[in-house]
Amino acid sequence: MSMRDDQAAASGSATNASGGQRDTAQSRAYSAGGQSDPETRTKPSEPPENLAEMLPAIRLRQSQLSVGVDRDKAALAGQQIRQQTGKRQLTDLERAVGELEKARAESAAAVRDTDQAVEAAQPLIKQLGDDIKTNLKEKVKNIDAAIRDKRSKVDSEWKELDERQTKRDEQRLVQTRKQSAYDDASARLVGLPEAIRKLTGRLKSRRPELVAATTAGDARKACVIAADIQSAVTELDRLRGPGCETELVKAVHAAATALETANGDLAKAENAVGETQAQVAASAADQAALEGSRAGDLQKLHEAPPDAAPQGTATDPEAQGA
Repeated sequence: MSMRDDQAAASGSATNASGGQRDTAQSRAYSAGGQSDPETRTKPSEPPENLAEMLPAIRLRQSQLSVGVDRDKAALAGQQIRQQTGKRQLTDLERAVGELEKARAESAAAVRDTDQAVEAAQPLIKQLGDDIKTNLKEKVKNIDAAIRDKRSKVDSEWKELDERQTKRDEQRLVQTRKQSAYDDASARLVGLPEAIRKLTGRLKSRRPELVAATTAGDARKACVIAADIQSAVTELDRLRGPGCETELVKAVHAAATALETANGDLAKAENAVGETQAQVAASAADQAALEGSRAGDLQKLHEAPPDAAPQGTATDPEAQGA
């Protein structure tokens, strides 16, 4: 029987012993440290040689499982929030489709009416000096330019957030695969005692059958049973030997190391998403503040500063002569 066959048998034995279900806490114990902060999490040391040497690390990671559970809960909550947000956005877009043409028509009528009002105001506006008109127009442009710049920044940060969320989601898939590989390796190691017991039971059950066949003089049956027993003994000797345990322990250690790396990369990706979300929120708040203050900023431009000359004075020759 090959090593792969032994691993499959050990895994199956562990499943049968637990009623077809893995002990989730046990199988994930070795990975719990990877769910903590990437700067402080415990990293696997040199590969242990046997299960007894591995137990301290497993106990440590078991005590840290709550950290990973809390992080998974927070991630799920975030996904649920984004799902609800997506539903609202879809509703808004569907409504916008019907309102777009109506809004275009209303805006066209408003532009025509506004053009007429601007034309009617031109004789009054011309009473202002050229420098005053230029200054006022420039300040209005600056107010709108500040809003546009902030809106552009928000759009850019949203794009960066999308990219980081995509990278985070990809890293989640990698972490899931590494977690599965660790769980499989751990299950094979945990199932080793049961695999030994299963083969031992097979020997115990076949021995009286061999004795009976020998007593009955059934050579063919005795030959088959003896060959089956020898196969079980050979495999049992291998499973009982320290080499098998060491190999399985090293497989778990390698899977745990890979999982540690994946957990660290995922933590960094999660942190990057969180930082960008905070940036987007801050920039969006700044944009809203600028848009909210626009009317007040324009209102301030209506009022002439206290030391300003009366309208028309700067360009009125008679007033200058007087």
